[in-house]
Amino acid sequence: MENNLYILTRSTNTKITGSASPSVEAMYTENENYFSFGKYKYTIIPPTAKIVLPTFRLRYRAKLTDLLSSNLTSYPSLLLLSSNFLSVFRKFIGGKYQIFPINIVGKKGERHEYFIMHFYERPDQYVDFYKTNFVRFFFTENRFEAIHASTYEDYLDVKGLGGAKQTKALYLKESHLLPDFFSAPIPGIFLINEKVASALLKSKITGICLIPFHQGEDFTESLFVKTMRIENPEWEGFKHT
Repeated sequence: MENNLYILTRSTNTKITGSASPSVEAMYTENENYFSFGKYKYTIIPPTAKIVLPTFRLRYRAKLTDLLSSNLTSYPSLLLLSSNFLSVFRKFIGGKYQIFPINIVGKKGERHEYFIMHFYERPDQYVDFYKTNFVRFFFTENRFEAIHASTYEDYLDVKGLGGAKQTKALYLKESHLLPDFFSAPIPGIFLINEKVASALLKSKITGICLIPFHQGEDFTESLFVKTMRIENPEWEGFKHT
């Protein structure tokens, strides 16, 4: 990999994002057949699909940032971005994605143009399953157990058996030409290279945190904790981790 990579995630700094989580709420009404992104988890949404989405409202204690969270979108395969954020991404080459425009209703009834980015590549598109180490974590016993999975299909065949599957050491494909930004559904991260990271910072895109990524990184530690290490290294929670 020629460029250093960064995990792009949502900021945990409530002075920037506000204290509401998620920041945007999808408002549903009865007797409406809403579109489900979940049906197209790793596949393209056909142009013939009827896209009916709910109304999106900014929650009272949330702040309008360029990267938002909602109860409909799910990181990292569905991102909720402002037009400013999207304009930065469009200058680069990304993984396979589709864009769906929406409006977010603000606290005073005003409307803001945002976009849902749907990434639809398989989990093994960029992740080297042969080199990556997976484990099961048993919460009640507080222990890990190694999983042997050299392919994505092997990973799917491994049953939970009371333990949550996690990534102990993540490796991306060394020989693979990586796009400038892309989703890795397993372990559940969104990655960008240095060029994109620099452009986002230069454009003062809000609501984001950039975490340096390293081959072999341990993702049994949550993204929240990784983000806090960047934004709030004195966090009390580190005394218990």
